[in-house]
Amino acid sequence: TQKASADGFTVDVSRSVIEGQAITDDTRALAAEAAEPGADPATLAARGRAVALRAMKYFGSWRKDAAAQALSGTDADVIEYLRTGWDKAVADETRQQVADLATDSPYEAVRTAAAEALNGTDQQIRDFYTTGRHQAANADYRVAVTKLANDGGPGVKEGAKKALADGGTQTLLDFLDKGQYEARQADERVAATQQYNAGGPEVRSAAKIALAAPADQLHQFVEAGQFMAARKDALADTHVAQMQRLIAEGQEIAATARKNSALAAQAAAEAHHASADADKAKKDAEQSARDAAGYAADADAAADRAETSAQQAKASATTARA
Repeated sequence: TQKASADGFTVDVSRSVIEGQAITDDTRALAAEAAEPGADPATLAARGRAVALRAMKYFGSWRKDAAAQALSGTDADVIEYLRTGWDKAVADETRQQVADLATDSPYEAVRTAAAEALNGTDQQIRDFYTTGRHQAANADYRVAVTKLANDGGPGVKEGAKKALADGGTQTLLDFLDKGQYEARQADERVAATQQYNAGGPEVRSAAKIALAAPADQLHQFVEAGQFMAARKDALADTHVAQMQRLIAEGQEIAATARKNSALAAQAAAEAHHASADADKAKKDAEQSARDAAGYAADADAAADRAETSAQQAKASATTARA
């Protein structure tokens, strides 16, 4: 189920975070042991290789390279990795991440602050990456959340307004990173349920599938799928209306023929001075004329329905492609 998939993903992410922290803690603990007098180099190196192997598998970039170099070296290289190599790799990696922010951040304030932070110490750079970048982006975060408060669905708007009322940088960031998507998913489930209750056969079928699917498929249904399904329903309605128009036109022709036949019978009866037969024929002709007019109206109404459905199909297709 969707909930089971989401729960499984959350568990996997949590385990990954825990493993990363465990590697960091184990490396620092070994570094502390390496600084103690009398530490056994062979034992320390063996344990260091084990944690370096974990680091190489888990981390990327600088920490992965540092761990790989230690694993390919001597016991002394591994011990040096524990003492200084790990911290240097972390510092180099953080510096690279801040350098990336200085060029690639979507926020000018962050780009400027990141460029300035690169002139600082390793600790200052680490502090900027941990919290400073978000503080620099506070105004931009507020703009982004304000846009969601104006343009989002009911749940998104409510969550955005609460985040704006709090105003804290972390609160704004949490909403942008996670809260808006949780609120959007709830809004989209409501929207899909409404389509299931009120839509045509194709829309109902697509909505049912979307409601049982993962969040990304539900989002796809709300953004485009519902409109493609509505187009199919509208095209089906167009076909039905066109068939109804053809049937009504055929019935109109038949009723007109009956009217003409009755008028001919009336004329013949009058010619033979058969007043009763003439009256009956006249009434038949009048009824047939009324029938023909009714069928003509039905045909016109069916034609209007066909045109309306065709326009709805076109509009749905346009919306789905937007």
